[in-house]
Amino acid sequence: GAGIGGLTLGLMLHRAGIACRVFEAAPELKAVGVGINILPHASRELCALGLEDALAKVAVTTREYCFYNRFGQHIHSEPAGRFAGYDVPQFSIHRGDLQMVLLDAFIARAGADKVMTGWRCTKVEYDGAEAIAHFEDVNQTDVLAAVVIDVHFFGAPALIGRVALRVGGKGRDLQEIERHAIRARHRENSA
Repeated sequence: GAGIGGLTLGLMLHRAGIACRVFEAAPELKAVGVGINILPHASRELCALGLEDALAKVAVTTREYCFYNRFGQHIHSEPAGRFAGYDVPQFSIHRGDLQMVLLDAFIARAGADKVMTGWRCTKVEYDGAEAIAHFEDVNQTDVLAAVVIDVHFFGAPALIGRVALRVGGKGRDLQEIERHAIRARHRENSA
């Protein structure tokens, strides 16, 4: 989906040179949610994606944590982010603002056509080194029969590589890559 995790993965795949599309069930993306904290371990990954300046424009750079009891009496304080010695900041941000920063970055780098809204994944089938993700149009105007995914293994995790999109109903093709070509490529790479 085009939430925080999906868009971050999309940016990381793009950085690694792996083409991808992000499918989102919601018909449109809106900045919704509540305030969250991006701790240094997560901030480090986002900063490595070149997002520090964009995040700093919409977030508060957290200086310290302060804890109080229900009567307003101070219990404990400690520094946060760079003020605690980390090499990256800690951000306090609205979840929707974070999502929009990620979406803007993904669109700028990969293209607006790589974000597919209104498509819900209904199931994924695995066949060796290939996976087929099935989608449905939440607006019921078309049926996306299958997305063929050529899965590449780098150690234990699988990163999604080439994607073939076949849209049924109106017979539109978003991208023409035949399944046999993907299987042939996988066999060549395995040999």
